[in-house]
Amino acid sequence: MALERVALLDGKLSNWIRRFLKLPLFVQCTVIVAIAVLATASLTLAFYYVFFRDRLALDLVLSMVIAVLVGYPLSRVFLKQTAQLIKMTDELERISRIDDLTQLLNRRSFFAATHSEIAGAQGEESAGALLFIDVDYFKALNDTMGHSAGDAVLERFGTALSACLQEGQIAGRLGGEEFAVFLPYMGKEEAGQLCKKIREEISLIPKELGLEDWRLTVSIGVAVQRTGQNLEELLRSADLSLYKAKFQGRDRTVYFQDADLAA
Repeated sequence: MALERVALLDGKLSNWIRRFLKLPLFVQCTVIVAIAVLATASLTLAFYYVFFRDRLALDLVLSMVIAVLVGYPLSRVFLKQTAQLIKMTDELERISRIDDLTQLLNRRSFFAATHSEIAGAQGEESAGALLFIDVDYFKALNDTMGHSAGDAVLERFGTALSACLQEGQIAGRLGGEEFAVFLPYMGKEEAGQLCKKIREEISLIPKELGLEDWRLTVSIGVAVQRTGQNLEELLRSADLSLYKAKFQGRDRTVYFQDADLAA
């Protein structure tokens, strides 16, 4: 219990420090110097009240002036370096979680976030629906239009996919032209509506990028999590659905059925 309290206190302190360091540097320095001045004045007041009461006013003013002259530049240097260090730490953390090209979660972060959602599901309710998305004939796009065009398509794909989602829904790039989306507490019908929206948005990308001669489509495999089904099983179900979508000719959405496991 004591360790939990210490950890909670440490977390609250860390959050408070981060909020404080988001303030303008001038405000940060002013707050710290003000605290230093009050502390210095309090100590001076206590000391001189006991020993040198006749010099109290003059020495109180002098101690406060010294605290300002010394404390402000020191606090400015320290806080500026601390702010830069935290900014670098946050950026490194972001880079470790985000795919640089699409600005979606990378594979590891996507699976971690999805696992957390499934593990947190309670009762008889499904945790949600998983979408596996594959850009059709992407290798041919790279070979025909060049890798720079392929990168532009993936970058725009990430933006379009994010625009289709609502808060709390999770999207990630699994690698290459493969993507995944997890929709917490969403069923087959709602997932199907979103798939339609995604397919419509993706079809507009070639025109936006000046690739009118290329028709961009995606294949989507959808699996709705069953109560008690873990992430690995859900991933397999969505992957089987995506395979069927590609086998049936691509440019379509296929939903997982229990019978698929016997196929």
